[in-house]
Amino acid sequence: MLSEACENYVTDEGKAHSLYTELRSSQSNPETMYSQEEKRIITMQKRSKRMIQFGHNDLTLVLGISTKFIGEDQTLVKLLALSKDCHHILAPEVYK
Repeated sequence: MLSEACENYVTDEGKAHSLYTELRSSQSNPETMYSQEEKRIITMQKRSKRMIQFGHNDLTLVLGISTKFIGEDQTLVKLLALSKDCHHILAPEVYK
């Protein structure tokens, strides 16, 4: 895709080479792709999305995230029996 874009839009071979080099370096070192501020924003967005999905307290958040790692159906049913809130919030995830 990058080579096609270079062929269509970049006429200078030096610019195309620097784009290839930049792409290669960013793929080999993904930690440097985002600044600390961007990483913090992404983390907060993910947490916000999880909070919307699994409720607004830490217990349901942790249980909601953990459900995909619990293999036994009996254990999942017990999670639903913890409280009405847990049942209401976790039922869609458990019944998947």
